[in-house]
Amino acid sequence: MSKVDRKEPATELILKNQAVMNQIRSHNDEVVESLGRSLKAHIITYGCQMNEHDSEKLHAMLKNMGYEISPFKENVDLIIFNTCCVRENAELRVYGNLGQLKKS
Repeated sequence: MSKVDRKEPATELILKNQAVMNQIRSHNDEVVESLGRSLKAHIITYGCQMNEHDSEKLHAMLKNMGYEISPFKENVDLIIFNTCCVRENAELRVYGNLGQLKKS
C-alpha cells in the first residue's frame, strides 16, 4: 500500500466530519433564526492535559457549528463533559455534576 493509499481514508474521514459539521451548522442557523438568539454551549473538562487539548478542539468545532461558547453552565443549550476514563476521580466528578444539573 502506498503512502497516498494510507492517507485517503483519513482524508475521507475529515471530509465526512466537515460535512456533518456543516449540516449541524445549517440546522443551528435555522434554530437561531426561530429562537431569535444564538445557541450557547459550555465545556467542562476533567482529567489530564490531553483532555484540555481536546476541549480546545471541541471549542473550535462548536464555534464552527454556530455555538457561542459560554464560560458559565447556566442558561446554555449544550453542556459537554470531557473527562478521562483512565482517572476514576475525574469520571466520578462528572457523575456528581450530572446529578446537580438534573436538580436544576
